[in-house]
Amino acid sequence: MALARIKLPIILFGAAQLLKRAARRHPTFQARLKEHDFVAQVVTRDEQIGRWIEFKGGSVTSRAGLHAKPDIKLMFKNATTGASLLMPPINWLDQINAQKDFALTVEGPEHLTNWFAQTLMMSQSAGLKLGTRLRGGIIRYCNMTNGGPVFVDVENGKILRMTPIDLTKEDGASWTIEARGQRFSPPRKTTLAPHGQNAKSIVYSPDRLLFPMKRVDFDPNGERNPQNRGKSGYVRISWAEAIKLVTDEIKRQKREYGPGAIAFSHGSHHTWGNVGYYLSALFRFANAVGMTRIHHNPDSWEGWYWGAVHHWGYTLRVGQSETYGTVEDPYYNASAQFLPGKWFAPKPTTSVAMAMAIAYTWVKEDLYDKDYVETHTAGFDKWKAYLLGEDDGIPKTPEWQEKETGVPAKDVRALAREWGRKRVYLAPGGWGNGHGGACRNQTGIQWARVMVCLVAMQGLGKPGVNMGNLQWGCPLDFNFYFPGYADGGMSGDLENTAMPVELYQRMPQLPTMNSNGQRIPRIFVPEAIIDGKAEGYPWIGKSIEHQFARFAYPAPGHAPVRMLYKYGGSILSTMNNTNRWVRMYQSANLEFVVNQSIWFEGEAKFADVILPACTNFERTDISEWAGLGGYGHHGQQQLNHRVIVFQAPAIEPLGESKSDFWIFNELCKPLGLANYFSEGVNEIDWVKRIFLASDLPKYISWKKFLKRGYFVVPAEKEKLRAPVSFRWFYENRKKDVPEAQPLPSDYTEEFLRGLQTQSGKLEFECNSLKRFNDAERPPIVKYEPSWEGAQSGELFARYPLQLLTPHSKYSFHTQGDGKDSFLLNIEDHRVKVDGYYYWIMRMNADDAKERGIGKHDLVKVFNDRGAVICAALPTQRLPRGVAHGYESSAIYDPMGEPGKSVDRGGCLNLLTPERTQTKSTHSLAGANSLVQIELWDGRTEHLSSAFAAMEQDKEIKRTLKEAHLLPAK
Repeated sequence: MALARIKLPIILFGAAQLLKRAARRHPTFQARLKEHDFVAQVVTRDEQIGRWIEFKGGSVTSRAGLHAKPDIKLMFKNATTGASLLMPPINWLDQINAQKDFALTVEGPEHLTNWFAQTLMMSQSAGLKLGTRLRGGIIRYCNMTNGGPVFVDVENGKILRMTPIDLTKEDGASWTIEARGQRFSPPRKTTLAPHGQNAKSIVYSPDRLLFPMKRVDFDPNGERNPQNRGKSGYVRISWAEAIKLVTDEIKRQKREYGPGAIAFSHGSHHTWGNVGYYLSALFRFANAVGMTRIHHNPDSWEGWYWGAVHHWGYTLRVGQSETYGTVEDPYYNASAQFLPGKWFAPKPTTSVAMAMAIAYTWVKEDLYDKDYVETHTAGFDKWKAYLLGEDDGIPKTPEWQEKETGVPAKDVRALAREWGRKRVYLAPGGWGNGHGGACRNQTGIQWARVMVCLVAMQGLGKPGVNMGNLQWGCPLDFNFYFPGYADGGMSGDLENTAMPVELYQRMPQLPTMNSNGQRIPRIFVPEAIIDGKAEGYPWIGKSIEHQFARFAYPAPGHAPVRMLYKYGGSILSTMNNTNRWVRMYQSANLEFVVNQSIWFEGEAKFADVILPACTNFERTDISEWAGLGGYGHHGQQQLNHRVIVFQAPAIEPLGESKSDFWIFNELCKPLGLANYFSEGVNEIDWVKRIFLASDLPKYISWKKFLKRGYFVVPAEKEKLRAPVSFRWFYENRKKDVPEAQPLPSDYTEEFLRGLQTQSGKLEFECNSLKRFNDAERPPIVKYEPSWEGAQSGELFARYPLQLLTPHSKYSFHTQGDGKDSFLLNIEDHRVKVDGYYYWIMRMNADDAKERGIGKHDLVKVFNDRGAVICAALPTQRLPRGVAHGYESSAIYDPMGEPGKSVDRGGCLNLLTPERTQTKSTHSLAGANSLVQIELWDGRTEHLSSAFAAMEQDKEIKRTLKEAHLLPAK
């Protein structure tokens, strides 16, 4: 204690001098000191030791002792506590524990205490040298697009260019694989997806939100006019007014209705970064405020999580399998588009029948691994009986499937024979072993289940038999730790992120927890708001059984949602039947809507107050490309190199846009939560915390990392590479791939031995589904035609085209599309007709000819849910009866009344069904819908007048029949 009494005054004196020195050296820091005039007192609780610091007109004055009238106080329990917490280098665990135990406290106005704490930290980081100076005055920074890492060259405060990162000798060697006497190594550069190549143009998009705005006819103290959301214009307001509007409303909602009156909604993804991501800063803010959680469905893994998981487990991968070492396993990946091959095009949603016909052929012709099935699987005899038709009288023959799929029986039989006689990799879904593709359709659960059954019949795990398509499986160093974006960042959230896996032990931070237990299933948010009720099933990866725990809104005793805080990309373009969202936004039940977004698009136009966020090129962050974390464990396997990037602010935020961190921190000040949210530090300090929590300091210093901008994780030694996935299972060994899943309690016989299933084997007959007794998901996978497809009776007669809506390769959800990006000039993405860029609608050439439709004619794509104007592209790459248009248009552009007129922006999810794949799952089924396509007559109504009259007449007759006033026929 005696030594601390000597040290603490010296440390406090040094802190005051550091503030003065930083002000002299750095004009930006000097400017910050002019923001407030006040006196801060730093003192021990017994007032034995203290020093006050006065800020006035940008100058700093400091004296030892106690000030008569300080504006704020920073108090330590005693001198020992103060000296230990302030002595560099800062021990963040001690800092957090001191705050938890109230050994470190603050008094005074929140905006001043928070400013003081952050300014003290800023004095240490002011003047950090970022980037590398090139010739001609150009500075090169690094950053992370949603398509990969890039160099960002800046000249005179403007982004000049963005390019992939070329690796140097300093970055170390890449991995090498030897096979058949040859050596294979990846190119010495990073890769950049198309939706990352246009990042510069969307930064400078004319659609950027540059100032806070308020809807012109929204009066928080008078008429709110919710019915005009999506129609009204906006007026620019100051940040001070915007912050007051939002925080006053947060207080009012909780005061008048109670906890849970506020819901937070976010898109599936946001701009990249471990601090500014929705699973990081947003979750911390939302937990601090308190909310009704909008519970997401696993929208990229629907069929795998709700279906495949019952056959092999992998709930912590959302039903997708492990992915290690498959690049080294014998494998040929020939694309039929470029190399000789045969095109099989089953009708959408019917590919389950084709798969079952393949399995039937294997059974009848002894083309499956009987020994493997006997020793490594369970319940095969039950599924075999179904394939042979012993329980329903319908053998699942190639001829049977031809009636469902349209694929000739002889072709399917030939495929089954060729496959059954070779060692083959099965590559279902976007990643080759799950994620995307057919799993999002109405039969997606069946499809994912049957994919697992097929690979099980051929001996999953033996050399050459696995899941994958070279999307995953590079032999990288997975023991090098850097947190993925799903690992929680600064969220402090141990329940709803992957933080408990490792990050919470490495990076101390105050925990956050939403005290409200109410949830809304994301698919049915409109019903929850408009009708006041909704129910769903949870997506929780801990166990198979979690998905059976039905929940409902409203929860007993909880407040109804009256305010929505919308963050990130547009749900109008990414969820289903989204005219429901339009009606929700215009409902009087939703009293206040705030939207925090980068671009004025999609749902931003339905807000009462808009908060303009900046891009990741205008703020500080840190990340690893494909470092997903959480449910995408070791997602870096998709890349040739692990590249960790310091995301330097290459330019100042445009207009008055601000980082998400800044926005949340400012909102927290009037709520008294700013010190809790930020922990008194800045974004750069959180970035450094993540840096220190990773393995980076073992290889590169903090200052060098900031200047260089990136670090390439050294290649793993060959003998230390991760084993090939499922080889352990095939060889009856304990699991030896580097993933901590399933959880220990989910093993049946012995930890690490066997799969997550009840039997520990690949289950053709699923024990978990036997226990749940779900008629739509029987214990063995069975084929059931889609409820929106060729067997939909009258609906199919009215809308005879099946519309597929997969993800675009040009945009990342809504990011990349629109925004005056150069992608608009790619005819495969949008086409300019009469001065407007229309979404592309591909359709079979013969179907188009029958309708008098030619290339780039404007057509109306419609059904009962909505109508979208697109530019037609007749093609032979689609079979008869099938149309194709990408989902996730960034633009929602109704030509009349929102929700009741045609959209010309390309928002095809207006047309897709919101119904879940099965009643007992929270699963999207929207990648396929029934539509009609006709030449557009220029009318802006959803349906043509003749068609509307016909539909009205049908509705009248239907009502009369239901009332027994007309005979049923």
